[in-house]
Amino acid sequence: MKIGVTGISSQVGQAVRAHAIAEGHAVEGLGRGLEQRPFDVRQPLDLKVLFDLDAVIHLAWFRDPSMPHDSTLDVNVVASRSLFLACADLGIPLVFLSSSSASQPMKSRYGAAKVAVEAAAAESGFVSLRAGLIWGGGLSPILRALRTLATLPVVLPLPTPEMTLDHNHQSHVACSLVSAIEKSVKNGKVSSLASPEFVSSTEVLEALRFPRRTLQIPVPGRFVAKTARIVRDRGPLAASRLDSVALLDTSADDLSFDPHYPEGWGREQFLDWLNTFGCKKSA
Repeated sequence: MKIGVTGISSQVGQAVRAHAIAEGHAVEGLGRGLEQRPFDVRQPLDLKVLFDLDAVIHLAWFRDPSMPHDSTLDVNVVASRSLFLACADLGIPLVFLSSSSASQPMKSRYGAAKVAVEAAAAESGFVSLRAGLIWGGGLSPILRALRTLATLPVVLPLPTPEMTLDHNHQSHVACSLVSAIEKSVKNGKVSSLASPEFVSSTEVLEALRFPRRTLQIPVPGRFVAKTARIVRDRGPLAASRLDSVALLDTSADDLSFDPHYPEGWGREQFLDWLNTFGCKKSA
């Protein structure tokens, strides 16, 4: 198969590329690189970039710190929907890499945008796979942010020191995405890929922390919940948000491939990997 991959320059994109080639597929990058087919979420989609592709894996997610956060989210939703409609019209299978942020009861604006994109994928019959914190290469932007947070003597605010985080090894994400394409999964479902072995925020910050003790101060859950509801309900994506639970389907039978997390990439391996990037390792 010839598989087009948006966001191929990312760590996950490179992992997908390597796995797909190892499985005997040809890979075409869709992006802004010199050797990639031109694809930019800020620009109208040129259908020529989809020419002769057998499938598409959609990883791209535009971020620009100079733009208002809500504007970048809207750009991603609109561009993704355009790509889905084009692939559906051309009969090209597609898999979208979503985020476990979409499954949170009180979704952030980022999580709400992921849900909106999942809904657009479902309308075209495409499957979405939700990953947690992706690890195995370099630190992702969110893990770099947590590493910076870990250098502070006091960490504010956390709903609870034992807030849990889910995670995925990038090789598992790549394997799952390519497997879904190979099996021609086209059922509009959403599946979670995250490891069942959650880690706590305390463990993550401890693995990344500076040599001095980090004090985490819990914030009352009622305050956090109220603030999150205000952000959720007044955000520009509020009208397009759907119930993520209704979309989620983790049945391997429905997906036609095994989404279960493999051994060897669990919480202990994740924490050991985080320790290699800890501030105390590079101080």
